[in-house]
Amino acid sequence: MAQIQLALEIEQGFRKDLYEHGLKYHNEGNHSSAALVFEQISLTEVDKIQFHLQLGADLLRRGFYGPAVLEFEKALEIQPHYADIRNYLGAAYHAMGRTQEAIQSFRQALSVNPRYIDAILNLAIVYRDMGERDEANTLFEQALRVEPQNPIALQNLKRIADTNLVVATTQPSGKSAA
Repeated sequence: MAQIQLALEIEQGFRKDLYEHGLKYHNEGNHSSAALVFEQISLTEVDKIQFHLQLGADLLRRGFYGPAVLEFEKALEIQPHYADIRNYLGAAYHAMGRTQEAIQSFRQALSVNPRYIDAILNLAIVYRDMGERDEANTLFEQALRVEPQNPIALQNLKRIADTNLVVATTQPSGKSAA
């Protein structure tokens, strides 16, 4: 985490140096050079979204869930209807044990793109982890309608079916053992 913070500080310092160079060119009347420098400084909205998304994804992979959430939220401030960001945010919430927020994020991703396989699978996994087998089963089946040979959906449907089979065979039948 310290390395990421240092990289961000270096990035900000670099941008400040570029700004000062651009200002110098501008004050000297060299407007074309100033424009080129200022162009390098300014990130487009898409660049900003991608920056926060990629940084958040990297933090998520490294297990820094709280900082990842902050990066995803920054990206959502710029573009609130971006399914990938909602999906990653849901994954971070799920990793943090914030189940309801994870469910909400995955559902928001699906409201943007109902066939978004990663969000369908992630939502199904949250329900599976909660022990909500019927809801998980429905979502894994939905994933197979989008991607018929999806290995994650197939594997989890088999796991749910095997769990249901074990539960059914261990239930008392109601008959007396006499």
